[in-house]
Amino acid sequence: MDIDGLKRPFRPNGDKNIYIAINGKRSWSGYNLYLVPSRIARYESNGIEYDSDEVFSTTIHETAHTSHILIMNSGLIQYIQVSTLIRESWPIAVEWWLTKLEYKNTRGIINYGDYNFSTPVQYPNRYAYQYWNKSISSVDYTTMFINLFDNHNELNQWYGGIQGTINDLVQDYTFSGIESNILVHSYGNTSLTNNLKNFKPNGVTNEQIDILMQYY
Repeated sequence: MDIDGLKRPFRPNGDKNIYIAINGKRSWSGYNLYLVPSRIARYESNGIEYDSDEVFSTTIHETAHTSHILIMNSGLIQYIQVSTLIRESWPIAVEWWLTKLEYKNTRGIINYGDYNFSTPVQYPNRYAYQYWNKSISSVDYTTMFINLFDNHNELNQWYGGIQGTINDLVQDYTFSGIESNILVHSYGNTSLTNNLKNFKPNGVTNEQIDILMQYY
C-alpha cells in the first residue's frame, strides 16, 4: 500500500525477505532481514502480548533495515560503516510514519502516532516518541529523523509525565528525500549534518540544523 515514496526492499537475484512469527517472548537483538530472517515475537520479554499495531510497527522497522542496506552503493559493505545511531534512528522514523499512515489514514484513528497520542503502545508510536532524550532512552534509537520531518517542537512540553528536552526548530524534510539524497551518503553525525544542510527545505537554516543535531 502507500509508503509515501520510500523504496521497497527488492533484493537482487530474486532473493526474498523472510519473516518468522515467534509464538513466544522477545529475547534477542541485532537481527535484520538482509542477514538472517527477521523474528517477530508475539510477546514482550515480560510476557505481555503485543498489540497488532505493535507487531506491524516492528515488522516495518526490521524491513527498513533491509531497505537501508539496499540503497547503499556497496550494500552491506558500506552499511556496516554507518553509525549505530543512524542505522537505528532511521528505522524508528520509518516505522513511526508508515504505522501512522496505516492506523490514522487507513484505519481511522484520528491522532494515531501524533505527539498527543497517549494510548499505551510501544515507542515510537506513543506521543510520537517526543519524550526521547539520552538520559532516559536508548542513545541509538532516537527521534532524529522524526524531528527532521515533523512540525512539532517538544522542548519543555510534557508527554505522560516526561518533559521534552530537544529544541526542534527543523521541519519539512521528507523521508523519501532523506532516503534518496541524504541517507545514502551519511555515515555519522558529521556527514549527516553536512548532507542535511546541502538538501535543506525552504525556510530551514543551517543554524537550526546545528541546534537540533547537537542533541544527538
